[in-house]
Amino acid sequence: MKNFSERLIQWGTKEGRNALPWKEKNNGMFDPYKIWVSETMLQQTKLAVVMPKFKHFMEKFPNIEKLANSSVDEVISVWSGLGYYRRARNLHKGAKVILNDRQKVFPKNAIDWETIPGVGASTSAAISSFTNSERVAILDTNVTRVLSRRYCLNEVNSKMKEKKALLSLAIKLLPQKNSEMPLYSQYIMDLGALVCKPVSPACERCPVSDDCESFTSETVELYPKKTKKILKERKLTWVLAMDREKVILEKQTEEKLWKSLFVPASNIKMKENKRLPRKRFFRSYRLKVSNCDLTLDVWKRECVFDKIKLSGKHQIARKTANKKVPMPKILEKILQDSSFWILSS
Repeated sequence: MKNFSERLIQWGTKEGRNALPWKEKNNGMFDPYKIWVSETMLQQTKLAVVMPKFKHFMEKFPNIEKLANSSVDEVISVWSGLGYYRRARNLHKGAKVILNDRQKVFPKNAIDWETIPGVGASTSAAISSFTNSERVAILDTNVTRVLSRRYCLNEVNSKMKEKKALLSLAIKLLPQKNSEMPLYSQYIMDLGALVCKPVSPACERCPVSDDCESFTSETVELYPKKTKKILKERKLTWVLAMDREKVILEKQTEEKLWKSLFVPASNIKMKENKRLPRKRFFRSYRLKVSNCDLTLDVWKRECVFDKIKLSGKHQIARKTANKKVPMPKILEKILQDSSFWILSS
C-alpha cells in the first residue's frame, strides 16, 4: 500500500480544488502576496464566500505596494462582507511591515511568517508550504478533523500538550520530498472540506480510509469529540438617527465589536439645546458574534437633519450613495428591513 501522502496527492490531482485563483503560478512559483491574502481570508470563512471577495480585493489592491499605501478605511470597505475585520486590519499592517521594514522581501519560512501581524502557526505553515515548499504541517479545522478520525483522538483542543501531540502526528504524514509540499498541503485541506466533512463524511470516497482507525472500527461519527461551547449573553442597543434619505453613523474606534466599521451614531445633539425627537422601538435581532450570543435592540429616531448638531466623528450615509459605507452586515440588514437601502459600488 502506498503511504498516506502518496495516496492523498494521487487523489487530489484528480478530485482536489485545483482551479483556485491564488494558485496561478508565475515562472513556476506561487505569488506569496496572493497566497498570504487568500489564507487570511480563509480563516474562519468558507471558500464559496472567499472566491468573489478575493477577486474584488485583488482588483483594488493588486500588489503589496497598493495595499500598504491605501488607508485602512479603504481596506475595510473592500473587505466588507467577510467579517472578522481584524484580519483586514492585520493585512494592512502586515503590508506596511513587508513593504517598509522588510524592503518588500516576503518571509522565507513559517517561523518568519509568524512575525507578520495576524499570521499564526497554521496560517504560516500553509503559506510557507505553498510559497517555499517548506516541510511544515498545517493544523487548521479541516486537517485536525482528518487527524482526529484517522487516529481516534478524543482530545484535539487548544491545550499546548494536545497541540504538540497532534502536530507530531501531522508531521509523520508529510511527504519526504519538499517539492510535494504545496500539493500535499492543499489536498489535506481539501480532504477535510470535501470528503472528511463534519457531518455525513464520504468515507467511501476517501483515498486514505484503508488505514483510518475510526473507519475500520466503524466509529467515524464519534470523532472529533464534540464539545459544546457556552456562549456569553450580551445585549446592545442601537438608535438610528435618520430620515427617509439619510442616517447618521460614526466609526467604531475602540477595541469592541466591529472596530473600524461604521455603526449608528451615539450622543446625537440638537442645535440650540432643543430636545431630540422621541425614539421609537423598531426591532430586536439575535446573532452570534465574537463568541457571544448578542441581542441587539434597535430604535429609530426620525430627525430633521438641519436641526442636528453634527461633529467631525459623524458621517451621513445617504440612501442614494454610489459607494457603500463599511458597516457590519447586521446593520445592512437592519437598514434593508427599515426600507433604507445603501447601494453597493
